[in-house]
Amino acid sequence: MRNRIDLIDVAKGMSILLVAFHHSQLASQYSGLSSAMGLFRMPLFFFLSGVFFKALAPPGEFIAHKTQALIKPYFATLGLLLLTTILLGRDGVLGEAFGILYGTGDTIRWTPMWFLTMLWVLFMGSYLLVRWLRLDARSAMLQSLVLIVMLLVGVVWMDLFRGAEVRVFNQTYILPGLPFNVDLIFISMAYFMLGHFLSGRVKAFAPNPWLLTGMMVVFFSIVLFSDAAVDLNRRIYREPVQATLGALSGIYLVLTSAYLISRVSRIKAFFKAFGSASLFILIFHYVLMAKLQSGFDRWISADWILLTATISYAFSVSFPLFIKRVIERNRFLRPLYFPVKQAQPGNAVRADTVPADKSPSG
Repeated sequence: MRNRIDLIDVAKGMSILLVAFHHSQLASQYSGLSSAMGLFRMPLFFFLSGVFFKALAPPGEFIAHKTQALIKPYFATLGLLLLTTILLGRDGVLGEAFGILYGTGDTIRWTPMWFLTMLWVLFMGSYLLVRWLRLDARSAMLQSLVLIVMLLVGVVWMDLFRGAEVRVFNQTYILPGLPFNVDLIFISMAYFMLGHFLSGRVKAFAPNPWLLTGMMVVFFSIVLFSDAAVDLNRRIYREPVQATLGALSGIYLVLTSAYLISRVSRIKAFFKAFGSASLFILIFHYVLMAKLQSGFDRWISADWILLTATISYAFSVSFPLFIKRVIERNRFLRPLYFPVKQAQPGNAVRADTVPADKSPSG
């Protein structure tokens, strides 16, 4: 079982590194690569989050735990940012506060944190669905049908609110999605529940050479010969059939890579370290990367962009590991970022309580 969990933890480490890569200058330098990885980046995050999902706890206990794990860090971080706005006397306090409550990538200062509200809604919806329909006890055919319906409904549901306008006090506003990203719930739930239904197989995963070859052919064919694209923060799910096949084949390729990496101790430890700190990487990488890259852009020639972008990226995903350790050991900050029952030094933050491919964009 330990090796099985190692594989998933490695995959989670790979997943959060892919999310951070998407927000780096490296992504703009290698736009084709970033676009290709975009097909599976966020679906992978949702899929992995679903692997450990269980709907066994009583409703109150389940809601309390997920709220502490996801919504508490969200409001703690953005609330502290709002406090700095107030203390510095900047304009836009009410707008910033409303944006935090609305909870989409376009309404908050640190865009990647949209994933925390999305994942909370996803856990709540999946819990209700599994408990109400008793999906775990249903046949594989019915489960597959539910996933297909979720994707179909999800594409239509998201399109209904893309660019939707509302009038408030004779003012017209374009909605940045629904509050807490509810317009994305069906698409994200399809991948989340797929991870849940395949949990046992994922934990016992071993690549099949023939299936691996087929998945590689599918993935690269879609990348090269279609315009499929996935960026849920921007409400993009273009060419849904091809995009879904690209996501599924990409997920298989990542699981295969994680399987191989998990067999090499030192490389495995490297990715597991990032996986265990995924919450803190998700929260802090964006601002760390932006600040450092901005300094490089001012003082160093653009000819060195690959070097500076690499340094900014490496720092932005590494320093949050230090931030995590500091918060773990600080009795004032620890309760803001850890569920109270787990708020003890040395406890790892389970990556399945995060992200997943919030992007920030993604």
